[in-house]
Amino acid sequence: MSYINVILLDENKAFQAELTEIAKSTDIYIDRVNSEKELYEALATIQYNVAIITIDQTQPHDLNIVTQLRKKSALGVIVLTAAPSTEHRILSYESGADHFFSSPIEHKEIVAAIRNLFVRLTPIVPNVPLGSYNWQLDKSSWCLITPDNHEIKLTAKELKFLELLMSQFGENVDRHAVKLTLGYTTDDYGNRSIDSLVRRLRKKVLSNINIQLPLQTVHAVGYCFSASAQVLESQSS
Repeated sequence: MSYINVILLDENKAFQAELTEIAKSTDIYIDRVNSEKELYEALATIQYNVAIITIDQTQPHDLNIVTQLRKKSALGVIVLTAAPSTEHRILSYESGADHFFSSPIEHKEIVAAIRNLFVRLTPIVPNVPLGSYNWQLDKSSWCLITPDNHEIKLTAKELKFLELLMSQFGENVDRHAVKLTLGYTTDDYGNRSIDSLVRRLRKKVLSNINIQLPLQTVHAVGYCFSASAQVLESQSS
């Protein structure tokens, strides 16, 4: 299954909750950020497919975000606004928006637009045997091995985390199981520890080999390693 990762720049928590409720029964997962700074920080560490940007007609600079996303990424971009005008709609499209929605906003229509963008923007991959794309985790050398045989050294926590996910690749692993495996507490401190680990791991892979680690955040559930994977057991002495 392919997961659709969406980032939502919107300060309205109620709207985000409603949209997430509609999407969660599908393969769409939504992360919300409150500011442009948080948006770019998230995009630097997580591979998203679609960005949803809520803009204020009284703040023309909001459309600069859309322009920058279009210049620097292959994201699908959806613009939302509460008080539409024909001029604003035109400016949004000229800035690079793929879709434009205005109040009252029909959440199911946005979900349909997300799915449409994902299909349209996802490159067609040749039908190559699944094993050709295997990621491997070598427990003997504490290394993550990419499909083209690059090796990335791991810490003990990273090794345990990836072993848990890669041994169940394609399946959702809940955060509670991750906490138990890593010895983290079950409170907010444990959640923050997991989030920090995931951010560091994604950055490490991206900086070493310039490709995204196929590690998906499953909203309100946990994580999923979305590529085929193999765990190589430590050799006995």
